[in-house]
Amino acid sequence: MPYADPEKRKCTNRAYSLAYYHNKKSEKPADQCSTCSRKRDSPAFRKCSYCRTRMVNYKRNKKDPLHPFDPKPRGHFHVEKDPDLCKKPTCENRRADTSKKLCESCRATWAQYSKNQRARVKEQVFDHYGWSCQCCGEGHRSFLSIDHVRGGGSKHLGSNGRRLLGHFLYKWLVDHNFPAGFQTLCHNCNFSKGHSPDGECEHQRKKG
Repeated sequence: MPYADPEKRKCTNRAYSLAYYHNKKSEKPADQCSTCSRKRDSPAFRKCSYCRTRMVNYKRNKKDPLHPFDPKPRGHFHVEKDPDLCKKPTCENRRADTSKKLCESCRATWAQYSKNQRARVKEQVFDHYGWSCQCCGEGHRSFLSIDHVRGGGSKHLGSNGRRLLGHFLYKWLVDHNFPAGFQTLCHNCNFSKGHSPDGECEHQRKKG
């Protein structure tokens, strides 16, 4: 079968689409809209005024805030909603606080989604660098943090010029494939190391 191979089927479909497009384009009159069969109101535009208006409304609607877990279905043009309704396209609840773009239910859903995403990124980081302090052996999850082995954490800036802390540091480590030069320390050891003149924790100084 000529279409058994997905790559051959993809190339065949693309060649057919290009040929169909060029044939249709050559058959259309010079003053006809490139999208529909209406007559263009101005030779300066490829589309008629009706198609241009629909495209502008579609692009404007794409800028509305959307949840990443609930994307807007493609192919729908802008539809005016009640200004008091939630800005999420698939939600019909009214906003109790009109200064917020989303209703209480959607905000709670978004907050839970964001919390789960942050927890997932943190687990990836500590799965790589370890779930116990490299200095004192503390293993309670809420006490652990990521430390720069050679110091200089205050000079570690993100792309926006701000210091990387908490979730933003975890996200940077994941995006850069867990580089060397970082370790797991508890907050006490990390604080002691950062405020000591020689860059050592009190535990290490006592051992030495």
